This record gives sequence, C-alpha cells and structure tokens, in this order.
Amino acid sequence: MAGPTGMAQGDRSFRWLRIATVIAVAFTFGNALWAAWDQGITYDEFYHLEWPRRLLYERIDERDSALRFDSKTPVLLPAVITVSSLQRMGVESERALRFAARLTPILYLAFSLGLVALVARSIDPAGSWLAVLLVALDPNMAANASIATSDVAYAVAVLLLAWAMMRSSESWTSSVLIGAVLGLAFAVKYTAVLLVPIALLNVAGRGPRSPTAITVRILAMTGASCFAVSILYLLVGVGVPLGSMPFQSPPFQSLAHAWPSLRLPFPGSVLTGIDRSMSHNDHLGWNCYLFGEIHQGGVWYYFVAHWLMKTPVALLVAVMVGLFKMRTAWRDRWVGIPGVLFGIHLAYFSFFFSTQLGIRYALLCIPLASIIAGCGLARIGSRGAWWLLPVAALALAERLPYWGDPIAFTNLSVWPKSRAYWYTADSSLDYGQNRERLPRYVKELGLAAIIDQAAVTPGLYVVSANNLTKFGNFRAHRWLIDHDVPVINLGFTDFGFSITGERFEAYMNDTRVVPSLPDFEDLCSGLLPHYPPGSKLPFVRHDHPDGGRLWVVCVRSRKGADLGFTVEEGRLLFGRVDGGKSCSTDILQANQAAWLRIPRGGNGQLCLREIPFRRTYLPYLLDGSLTVRGQGADVEIRQVPTDRLVTQYGQESVP
Repeated sequence: MAGPTGMAQGDRSFRWLRIATVIAVAFTFGNALWAAWDQGITYDEFYHLEWPRRLLYERIDERDSALRFDSKTPVLLPAVITVSSLQRMGVESERALRFAARLTPILYLAFSLGLVALVARSIDPAGSWLAVLLVALDPNMAANASIATSDVAYAVAVLLLAWAMMRSSESWTSSVLIGAVLGLAFAVKYTAVLLVPIALLNVAGRGPRSPTAITVRILAMTGASCFAVSILYLLVGVGVPLGSMPFQSPPFQSLAHAWPSLRLPFPGSVLTGIDRSMSHNDHLGWNCYLFGEIHQGGVWYYFVAHWLMKTPVALLVAVMVGLFKMRTAWRDRWVGIPGVLFGIHLAYFSFFFSTQLGIRYALLCIPLASIIAGCGLARIGSRGAWWLLPVAALALAERLPYWGDPIAFTNLSVWPKSRAYWYTADSSLDYGQNRERLPRYVKELGLAAIIDQAAVTPGLYVVSANNLTKFGNFRAHRWLIDHDVPVINLGFTDFGFSITGERFEAYMNDTRVVPSLPDFEDLCSGLLPHYPPGSKLPFVRHDHPDGGRLWVVCVRSRKGADLGFTVEEGRLLFGRVDGGKSCSTDILQANQAAWLRIPRGGNGQLCLREIPFRRTYLPYLLDGSLTVRGQGADVEIRQVPTDRLVTQYGQESVP
C-alpha cells in the first residue's frame, strides 16, 4: 500500500525515524517503570488484584462482597503469583510488592507495541515503525501500564484479535485461533462482548458459504473460545446451572428463568461479570465530569474531548494527518478490520457507556488509531517524513514534566495547570496516585499546608482534583472555583487554595450558613442547654448502628455561632438540615473536621448520620466531639428515626 511515493525502508529519513521510535519506546518504558515504583496505589488496584487472588488460592469467583468486584477478571493472575512468590521469599516492603504487581501490565505494554507493529506491517511494512512511534509517544499507554489494572491488557487482546482476523483463511484452524483469542479477551474485560459479532462475521465470511461449512467454523470458534476462557478462569465455575446464578439485570434474569437447568460450557463468572457491569452501568448514576460540569450518565463527546486534552499537541497533529492520508483506504480489508474495531468501541463508549470516569476505558482506541495513522504517514514520502522528527521531540518534551505521573498528563491546551481540575477529573487526572506523595510535595515546597480535610479550612487549604470537582463537599468547593481563590499546584492532582481570614469569613457566610427552619420545633421543641464559646460536646458510640443511626443537633443562637464536628476515630456524615427535610452532609473520617454557621438570632438543625460497617462483626467505635465557637449557643443532640430526613452526601442520597 505504500506505493511509489511511499516511504521505503532504505530511505535515510526512515532510518532516523527508527532511531526516534527506539528513543520513544525507551522513554515510555522508563516513564512507566518509574511511575510504577514511585506513585501510590490507585483506587481500583486492590480489587484488580484481590479478585484473581481469591480465584487462584480460594477458588472463589463471587462479585457481590465488594462493588468493585463487578467487572474484575483473571487478567492479573501473573501479578498475583509474582507478589505471592516474593512474600514467601520474605519480601515485606509494600512499595516493592506493589511495583512487582505492576510489572505485569508493563509486560502487556510490551506485547501491545509488538502487536501494533505486526498489525501495521500487514497493512504497510513501512507503517509498522511509524505506528509504534505514535503509540510510544502517547502518555496514556504508559500511564495505564504503570498501574495494576486491565486496560492495557484489553488493548493487547483486541490487537491480537485484529491480527488473527487479518491472517484468517478458509481453514478451520483460523476459526479456532480467532475463538481462542476471543476467549482470552473475555478473561481480560467484559467489553469483549463487542468483539463477538465482529469475530462471527469474520469467521462466517471466510471459506465456503454453505450453511454446513459456516456452522462448522462457528462451532470451532465457539468451542475454542469456551475452552480458552475456562482455562484462564482455572475451570472455576464451569458447568454451573444457569438457574443458580444471582443475576441482577432483567435480560439475564429472564434467561435463567427460561433455562434454569442449563449448564454453562464456560465459567459462570463471565456471565455474572457482564451482568453486574450492565446493571451498574445502567443504575448506579455515574457522574461524568468535564469542563467544570457534572453530566449524569455521560456525554457523547467525553472520550473525544479527553483524547484532545490528553495527547501531546504535536502528536495530535501527526495522528490527524495520518488518518487523513488514509481517508480513501477504509474499504480495504486490511485497514477495515482495525478501523471497525476502533469505530465500534468508540461508538459504544461515547453513546451507550455511562461509566465515563476516565480515558482508560477507551484506551484500546489509541493503538488502533495509531496503526491506521502510521500507515497513512508512510505515504507522505521521504522528504515529508522529516517533520516527524520534531513531532517526536516536541511530544516527548511535553511529556517530560509529567515524568513519574503520566496519569495526570494534560497537553498545552489545558492552561494554566493550576486550573486543570476545571477540565477533567477521575482517572484521567486523579486516580489517587498522589495520595501518598502529597506530604512529600508539601514538605518540598516548605509550606504550612492543611491537607486531608473534608471541608474548607482557613490557611493553605489543599484539596485533590476529585474532591474539588465531584465528591464530598462539591457545592462548597465550587465557591473556591467561582471566586477565583489564589491557587498553587502540589504535583498535578492537588491544589492549594489560599484562604485568608476575611476570605474564610466570606466563604462561611456564602456557603456554610444553616437556614432557620419554620418547623424547627417539630424535632427541637423545649429548652436547650446553653454552651459558651469553646465548649465541646463529646459524641462517642460503641454499639454498631446496624442500618445507620441519625441524630439531629438542635441549635439556637442569639448573637451567632459556629459549630464544628471533629472525628478522632471512625467516620460519619455531618451536615445541615435544609428545607424539605433534606440533610446536606460532608463525610468526616479520623482527624477531620467541618464547620457550619448559625446566624445572629437564628435557629437551625444539624445532622449526624452514623455509617455502619459492611462487616458487622468488627468492633465499632465512633469518637468525636461537637465544638461551639463565636458567641455561644443553645445546643442539644437528639436521636431521630432515620426516615425523618433524607441524607445527601455530595450528589447522592444515602438510604
């Protein structure tokens, strides 16, 4: 496909591009390895490792004991084995064990680059080096290879399927190979359901078109797929009756009702994984955050916008030029296979996927687009290829400040970086990777920063991107954004806001005032004991709250007062009662506090909602205190039935 004007491998420019590719690959692996060593554990890694650990050592494949078990697979079994082996050898360092677990996805990154070269070579031999260069220059691949998750592995599975379909023939062995790769994909991620119709069409369309021949090829593919996925799930759950499985989504419940005695020829946890993923995608009400707004259920341009923000600018230009050069080649079978795989995934994630919490979900689209773009760039000829060398240099230079933190990368369109939180959040910026590094950042800057608090506190108040934009006290944090409070960066995911005395007073008056309620006497009738400024009311509970206990703090103040709750041990929801019997809360954990203001001559109700343990057999302790400051107030804490108030935390209702 390179044609007479294409790039030949003997060209001098091509030799230089190979050198640039080697440098880019070395940079990407160095970046991934250092990040894997230096960054803290992210939100999902424990679950990605714990589910396959239980599968391997306990033969347990259930998903309901933890919400994040919903979509986990055996893909990180090599990481589990590595970590267990090191532990048996006496290695106890949490950092070393975490790094060892992350070597598995870095190995998957190596596989992905090799497959990119193979698939691109099937289209245009000169395009293979260019495709690898484009993938290696992209920071998102290194970012997701530096943590123990499944996204890079799924890109490997899709690329392997593309290569198998491009190499398929009329032989039934091709159907077996495609089926085996499809089984591998289901052992990586349940998004693999998107691959089934593509694989079926490919197998059915190759070779004789008689019904018998097509049936044989499909059966060969199906059998190989079931066998491969069963082996990768260690045969756990194979042959389980359909009626015994605890499905949540209506389609699977109907299926189990219709054929309860049907025994599955593959692991049952494949179906429960698909079932839980469908149910949670449809019913959990995910909050997609983009450009300063929360979009319930997602927006169609989420992944395209993140690709434009999280790709180096020079690399963006190169990929777009390459895709443009291939505009007339889409009907070619060799280009069409990666093109269809790219299109069906991007369409699904953009229009039907509600869990839009980071570009990582659509990570596989990056190598697929790079394959097509690389082959397009191979058409520009030797002279035009020279401009790719400064592209590579500029892309690496743009990534360099994010060495060790590739997850947080945003390109030059996100400016200033101290407002990166306005553009994006979640795992596209803040995957929790800097929680352990934050104290180090504070120490390096020599600042007296206030960190790890649930609500705004006077001083240099430091808050992570996710807590600032989505979770916790989102409404109050918006005050910091809307009032242009001076901010500095601590790393790329944490932001320090300067809250002076006057600014803090303005913040309290604007966002933390408890409204006076006309029906105050319904829950707070009678005399209330008076407490002068500085008084503390201990609040200690030892008995488990079962479904959760609700307490109302009744407050009257003639001259105005601030009331704050501090947690020493345990956790609870603390907030104010608004009209309509709704309580807006912050979640407070050990060593955290939050303050609310009662205006002069006002009365108000605060609420305390205890949070029960999932494991009720564990000892329960909530140790906290309510503090009065300002001019003093009449205060009493009273327990009320949980159905008297609807408790709101962040954007969600607490049942």
